[in-house]
Amino acid sequence: MKVMFAPFFSGNQYQELLSSALREEGVEVIGERWNIPFSPLLLQVILSRVDVLHVHWTHPYFLFGSKRQLYSLPLSRLVCHVAAIVFLLQVWMASIVCERVVWTIHNRCNHEQRYEDLDQWVSRRLLRTVDGVQVWDSRTREEIESYLDVSLPEVYEVAHGNYRPLYEDQSYSREEAREAIGVDDCERVYLFFGVIRPYKQVPLLIERFQALDEDGACLVVAGNPKYTDLRDEIEQLARGDDTVHLHMEYIPDEEVPLYFSAADAAVFPYKHIFNSGSVLLAMTLGVPFVAPDKGSIKSVSPPDNILYDDLDEGLKRLSEFSLEELDSIGTQNRETAETNHDWSDIAAEHASMYRV
Repeated sequence: MKVMFAPFFSGNQYQELLSSALREEGVEVIGERWNIPFSPLLLQVILSRVDVLHVHWTHPYFLFGSKRQLYSLPLSRLVCHVAAIVFLLQVWMASIVCERVVWTIHNRCNHEQRYEDLDQWVSRRLLRTVDGVQVWDSRTREEIESYLDVSLPEVYEVAHGNYRPLYEDQSYSREEAREAIGVDDCERVYLFFGVIRPYKQVPLLIERFQALDEDGACLVVAGNPKYTDLRDEIEQLARGDDTVHLHMEYIPDEEVPLYFSAADAAVFPYKHIFNSGSVLLAMTLGVPFVAPDKGSIKSVSPPDNILYDDLDEGLKRLSEFSLEELDSIGTQNRETAETNHDWSDIAAEHASMYRV
């Protein structure tokens, strides 16, 4: 069986790990790599003799991503709308030549919430074409049905996989990790990790952390900001504060365990969230986390991680945990990630979705 992931992002760890696990199930995965509006998706499906088209994200096919300047051009919205129609037509025609078309709903809406009404319009019409939909859990199913005001067709609840295959052979002691990233003088280290986008609210996290004024605590921000003005805002907030450590750059894979080994807890202050690979990454690497009580986070979270409705309340609760308690939660997270988010199980569920 041959499956095309559309789009396929080189370097996307989720897609790479899923592709590798699917090979063990006898599924050949190829990628649609144009990832741009007006991509010749149908032509690739036909030439590659694809059995199943697996749509992962829709917005690369009708939006301009993070290229802000393009949205200010005349007729940009019209161009996006035409691109959306072309995308939907190609998927509909692919449904005729393929055995199945399925869609993983990674996010409720594109991260930047550009042309949200257009994004919703595309999602509703795509649901009329696909044979099956993958969501993360029952909560995300209910959320997407409410958001789009639809009933989903054939639904598969399949969890996000762990990151153990990438990092199982890499380990650091807490002491050497903290020395390596320059926080060896901190008694407690809290980590934000990931690409920095506006919806992740890193400036708000810094402000709330500073207001907490917890003795001996440091905040590490590790990741590359998507926009220059966002970088400038974060640097301004952290200037002169030796409890906020900025590593605002791309973190190569081999250094990822270093940051989590240094951390007592990871903090994800997202404004909105549907699913988070970063949460699974923290769990895989044995770190407790603080995250909003939204999307699929509750279904993946073992007891005692902090799920909050208010960030201030979440950080205050975090400060009340002892280091021993945080270590115990981290151990439970690692065990849960290994048991409940194993890629062989997830690949088998995907293969069943493809073969129905």
